Amino acid sequence: FLVDTHADNYETLELREDAMLQRIDDLELHIQANSLYDMTEEYGNGPYQVELRLTSPFRKHIPSDTPIVMELDPFMPHSVHYFLRMAKKDLWKGMTFMPQQTERHRIHASAVDMDSLNRQDYKFKDAKLSNMVFAEETPNSCGAYSVGFIGSPGGPDFYVNGRFVPKNRRKEACFARVISGEGVIDSILDGQNSVIGIESIYFLPKDEMVTP
Repeated sequence: FLVDTHADNYETLELREDAMLQRIDDLELHIQANSLYDMTEEYGNGPYQVELRLTSPFRKHIPSDTPIVMELDPFMPHSVHYFLRMAKKDLWKGMTFMPQQTERHRIHASAVDMDSLNRQDYKFKDAKLSNMVFAEETPNSCGAYSVGFIGSPGGPDFYVNGRFVPKNRRKEACFARVISGEGVIDSILDGQNSVIGIESIYFLPKDEMVTP
């Protein structure tokens, strides 16, 4: 009788692929568990919030007493940990925070120096924070004023959606949402500001957190 070696080889390849995918899933779960552990050790139990302060040559458009506060999604520990590590190292200081040219419903926080307009990717590379290891998924949809990473697996650039999010963008993986300072986001998207940069991203301790 004839042995169908092609079928046997195909089944073997399928088994190897399944085993490889399982190893990838296990590795991602391991990374998420480590991220959650590291955050808990450093910041305590969640929820976590950060305060984003902006700067501009025309500061009257961005009052210093109007920060943007973002609450981070506990279901995305790898994304949140990655973002907090960048904030802790102050890597976003002086980077641009401008509306995207192709998608006017969102603001693009880009690793571009506000003064020279040159990419500063080397700063993130030197800090070993060029990008995430993998793109996380979340059960939450990307609604108004949600925050997510640009690209795949994502980082360092991120975006902040405005009050309107197109339907085809609502299934993206967003790791945070703006809970205070929505008016600043609206004014930027409405074109009331020109060159805008990030002054700081500050982790809010429990006694300074904002009630959503």
